[in-house]
Amino acid sequence: MEKISDENDYPSRIKALVEELRYSKERIRALEVKLRNEERINKQQQDYMVRLEETIKEIKGHNKKNAIIAENGSKSEANKPYHVSYQIYNVKYPNRY
Repeated sequence: MEKISDENDYPSRIKALVEELRYSKERIRALEVKLRNEERINKQQQDYMVRLEETIKEIKGHNKKNAIIAENGSKSEANKPYHVSYQIYNVKYPNRY
């Protein structure tokens, strides 16, 4: 008796497994899309961080040059781009209270 009932149950089991497989494949596709998006965002953020680090290095280099210029009194370098006046460091903000 059990064999007969098991034989009739195979198509429903197969159907359930096929449905589960289809659901799993759809879930994998969705997760792969999500992974690609996250990788793209991470790459953009990494590129942005690298650009910021390069900008920081460039600004620090200009600040060092400007500090040397301020000490020596030469103004020939002062007209170059990214010039930061040495006076910026001596700015005193008014009391707001």
